[in-house]
Amino acid sequence: MVVNNLMPNPAGTGSTSQGGNSSGTRNKKRRDYPGVFGAFLTQSYNDKNDLFGQAEKFLKGLDINRDGSTTVKELQEHVKSGEGSNGDSTIIKELSEIIERMDLNEDGVISKLELSGYKFAADANGDSKVTEKEAMNFYDFSVDKPEKDVKQKLREAFNELNLQRNRDYPGGFFNFLSQNYNSKKELLKQSEDQLKLIDKNKDGNTTIGEIVNEVVSGPGSNGDPGIAIDLTSALVKIDLNGDNIISKKELSAYKFATDENKDGKVSEDEAVKFYNFSVDGSLDEVQKKLQKAFNALG
Repeated sequence: MVVNNLMPNPAGTGSTSQGGNSSGTRNKKRRDYPGVFGAFLTQSYNDKNDLFGQAEKFLKGLDINRDGSTTVKELQEHVKSGEGSNGDSTIIKELSEIIERMDLNEDGVISKLELSGYKFAADANGDSKVTEKEAMNFYDFSVDKPEKDVKQKLREAFNELNLQRNRDYPGGFFNFLSQNYNSKKELLKQSEDQLKLIDKNKDGNTTIGEIVNEVVSGPGSNGDPGIAIDLTSALVKIDLNGDNIISKKELSAYKFATDENKDGKVSEDEAVKFYNFSVDGSLDEVQKKLQKAFNALG
């Protein structure tokens, strides 16, 4: 497949507007696929591990300070430098926005799984290669649709790609599960107190990123880099309204669903069983159980 330089055309060229963004000024046919991701996207992959390897290699090439992590800002700086944007301010803005939307756990770093998720989502027919048309269709979707819809699509791809593995239960965040509760009111209060402890910027909201960072940096992660991947996969499902914030009721619903026999306490077996289900299960089946628990809390 030949992709002409994988560079967008300058704004104002091409055919007439096709109903782009809310301002109505973006011409969706004015460009080819932006080169900053084009070379990565057009590589065929044999399996998920091959895809992860491609993503890891791509990110290492853009890790400016060589600290082992490729940040949102590093990718955005690469876009601003001209490759793939042709110096077009509109393209720079669009690509920067897509990069921010890829960062599902909002930790400021684009992981190989998050980048792989974008490519996996772009591969509409699932044939392990992304055509120019698929690339541009998903680029347009990623720019034109509301952030919530784009992140939902990326989360679905992220969850499908997430490797199933034997895992320990991440104790750092979920220590509150071991607390017995005598009523739904008490359960909600336990969740509220737990979330306040993790709300580092004290803005009254505890994000998925804040929770993951707390767990990975604290006890219970056992130095396993897969914990962040697993936990993010579970948390995006716990986040029933998709606002990237875990509310006390959403967290309470998780604990209530985990307490399988509804005896007011969560055993280790119950905790591990439901955590594995939350990581490995599909978005629909996990959220169906969580929504039932959420509704039961009143």
